[in-house]
Amino acid sequence: MTTDIALVPLSRASMLPTILLYVLAIIVICIVALLLFRKYHSLRDIRRKRNILIYGVFALILILLIFQLDLVARRADVGYGITAISGKVYPGKVNEVALYCSNRGSRSANFYIVLTSVNASFNIEDQQDYLSVNSTMVKVPFALSENWFSANADSKVVFFTVSDNVAGFSFFVDIENRAFGGLDTPGGVWFVRYAWNATTNCFILTESANIAAA
Repeated sequence: MTTDIALVPLSRASMLPTILLYVLAIIVICIVALLLFRKYHSLRDIRRKRNILIYGVFALILILLIFQLDLVARRADVGYGITAISGKVYPGKVNEVALYCSNRGSRSANFYIVLTSVNASFNIEDQQDYLSVNSTMVKVPFALSENWFSANADSKVVFFTVSDNVAGFSFFVDIENRAFGGLDTPGGVWFVRYAWNATTNCFILTESANIAAA
């Protein structure tokens, strides 16, 4: 069994204008606050209720901007994939396929890897945390912590049986975010395909590739 991993690169360049916009907004708010304090000496009196309200408004704006900046700047850099079974797969038997993922980003990631099959059915009765959409689609949960220097990785197995009287079967992998923001997956769908081999009377791997996003 060999492992093929669809690594999903993090596009920092596309986020740079948004990051700079939030940084500029924070600087502008701070400058405005300093100018107001310098021009209006009455604002320096912390005992006035009006001033407390003004302080609160400025603080709230700054907190919201900093929160949004953190949400944009710190991202999960997730790679995900599916093992390509290099051996023989026989019909009528329970086989297994493994999903793999890693996070090299500065934010934790909480997501599903969505595995879809063609001409194969999943058997997940003993895997309680898996979400079965139907017999040909299952969502496998993953939670990876942030890591600045090396990837945090995990893998899970899904059991399946090949449908009767088919010339081949295939698996498609996608990803679905379970958390609020912070997950970058601009890549496409990872898939593997197997075809029936009349010489060996089993299914063998014929294709394994990453489909780039349109």
